[in-house]
Amino acid sequence: MNYNKKEINHSLQATSYGRYAEGLCGIMNACLRMLFLGEAALSYSAVPRSQASAPSRESGYRRPCAPICEDWLTLPRQSAAPSWLLSTASDSPPPLYRAEPDPYCYEGSEILKNKAGLTDSAALKQFETAMTFARAHEPLPRGRFSVSHYRAVHRHLFQDVYRWAGAFRTVRLSKGGNVFCYPEHISDTMSRLFAELKRKRYLRDLSQKEFAADAAHFLSELNAIHPFREGNGRTQLTFLALLADRAGRPLHLESMDSEEALRAMIRSFAGDEKSLVRLIEKLVRSYV
Repeated sequence: MNYNKKEINHSLQATSYGRYAEGLCGIMNACLRMLFLGEAALSYSAVPRSQASAPSRESGYRRPCAPICEDWLTLPRQSAAPSWLLSTASDSPPPLYRAEPDPYCYEGSEILKNKAGLTDSAALKQFETAMTFARAHEPLPRGRFSVSHYRAVHRHLFQDVYRWAGAFRTVRLSKGGNVFCYPEHISDTMSRLFAELKRKRYLRDLSQKEFAADAAHFLSELNAIHPFREGNGRTQLTFLALLADRAGRPLHLESMDSEEALRAMIRSFAGDEKSLVRLIEKLVRSYV
């Protein structure tokens, strides 16, 4: 698909994107609210190997601790968490990545290379939102809830924006001082996570509480892995909604409190999934 920048700008100006939290419907409504609370609150940085400590788990990644940001959402550090949950990064935000170039970004900038050739952060965010919102209203890819199915969902949502849509990232990634799964371990770690999902029969035939607990753990692990360079949160929620429908526990995402969800996700980074369990159980209950 070819893009004309004047046409893009006209399209963006002609449509109001200021009512994400209220006016949009369905899955992308919830995804967009999470996006503007979470993904825009703390920017991602590629992490040079010299600045990233080795993962301490056999699975190849360490669950990051809750980020601390005074002008965002400040949460207490989970002092009782196992040592492998804690990041070696200090509470202060890490310096922006400068030691090595990020191949996903335009040279000398932090703007992700995109099909529209946009080099302004705000314009790219609007373009990305418009394209993914449109794709979310199309039939989502069918699949067997496997790793390839998950990648297909990401590819479907972001196919108009990034050439690497659906492909696992090849750089180390951090956000708010938290280092996600190293790229060399993403494939194996995702395979193990989805094998466990299959072993649990895709969360079918579970009580509401059991479903909420298993779904929260699955979502938390996906978030800690962060397999894509961008668009992880929207893909997670979209896939979770598909999984919930398959399990006979559809989620009423329109009723989701975005700030509550964000806090629950942050706590899950430190291994505390209780808030996320309660949130998912409430979304199932509100649908029923």
